[in-house]
Amino acid sequence: MGLFSGKFEKEGAGLPMPEGGPSRYFSLLFSNIWKLMGANMLFVLFSLPLITLPAALCALNRVCILIYKNGSCYLWQDFAGEFRGSFKRSLLPALLFFVLLFAGYYFMSLGLTNAALAIWSIVFWTLGIMFGGAALAWGSYFFVLIAMLEQKNKDVLKNARLLCMISPGKALMAALAVIGGAALTAALMPLSTFLVLLIIPAIVQYTVSYLVYELAEDYILT
Repeated sequence: MGLFSGKFEKEGAGLPMPEGGPSRYFSLLFSNIWKLMGANMLFVLFSLPLITLPAALCALNRVCILIYKNGSCYLWQDFAGEFRGSFKRSLLPALLFFVLLFAGYYFMSLGLTNAALAIWSIVFWTLGIMFGGAALAWGSYFFVLIAMLEQKNKDVLKNARLLCMISPGKALMAALAVIGGAALTAALMPLSTFLVLLIIPAIVQYTVSYLVYELAEDYILT
């Protein structure tokens, strides 16, 4: 699978682990579901107070990356180590993506309230979708790459932006994974409160990490 590839074996099956793609994604998802649940609960715990949310997201992504790359991880050591290392450096980028996301929400709300003015409504909706999409796709890529690369924030931001441009389809899939997780949470309230504590964020971030890792290995790591 590239720089970090190797031969992985399914326990007891005697069959080689798929080297990449959806087959590897699903194989490792189901074989590491308990670790993902554990990482999810750590993520929720370490996200309180909210100022620690960006670092907790980096730590969750680190666990997801290691699971996809190596087939396993040391849950507490890897999560806590990434959380400590990413706490300060993730704050300013998180503010940037929050501003972009708020701008997207603001312009889309203007598009909704100005529905009677067709041209202005289209303009506002277009700006809102652009800002919101940038926040979700670029931000998702950034918080995965920061858990992968020993680079300065400006370089990680640049690499995240370039990867989004190289494969806009995967960037859209990453954004839709985040939107899907949020939509599922809203649709299943109040049951989803339990699911958020248990697994939803981990599944979303495992999916985003899978999408970003394969691109990064092709265009950055190698």
